[in-house]
Amino acid sequence: MAPVKKKKQASKPVKAKAAGQLHSLKTLEKDLTKHTDLFCKELLNQEYRDMCRVMARGLCVENSPARQGDLHTWAAAIVGAVGFVNFLHDPELPLHYKKADLANKLGVSLSAFNKHTKALIDGFDLIPFDPDFTLPSMIPMNPLIAMATSPTLLGECCSAGSCCAENGCDPTACEKEDCCQNEPADAPKKKAKKK
Repeated sequence: MAPVKKKKQASKPVKAKAAGQLHSLKTLEKDLTKHTDLFCKELLNQEYRDMCRVMARGLCVENSPARQGDLHTWAAAIVGAVGFVNFLHDPELPLHYKKADLANKLGVSLSAFNKHTKALIDGFDLIPFDPDFTLPSMIPMNPLIAMATSPTLLGECCSAGSCCAENGCDPTACEKEDCCQNEPADAPKKKAKKK
């Protein structure tokens, strides 16, 4: 009887640290930044580089998930998370990448890229145009900034306040056309005075 040959098992990827060992906080930021700087130099721009540095710094805390695992993958996820905030996937913007293309160019699998990026999006509680991670060039496109600086929301609609009476808004009394655009449709209307 011939001896049974054992199948060779595929080798597992080597992690940066053995299971249970953590990257030190001191080297974590340095190594993450080294990777993100290189990614941004090759694929993106200085604005992305600077914002990735901000996120890398914020990720370097005691309970950070990036303290374990491959730093290259975490750095790619930082690029992905900053890209999520700034619509890097939008083909109408001059600088854009599909997720799969970006993961491939960053040298990580799409599944690892998505998993780690989602961890950062959830961990930092990110939204598109998140004020903490919006690129300076994207600020004029940010609807959150536009809403926050709106004259109607800041109460600068009318200089004397003559149009906003107790019972609602009177657009005919206001000098600015957009004064009452945000007034709810069911808001009480100003009653005409009887003579």
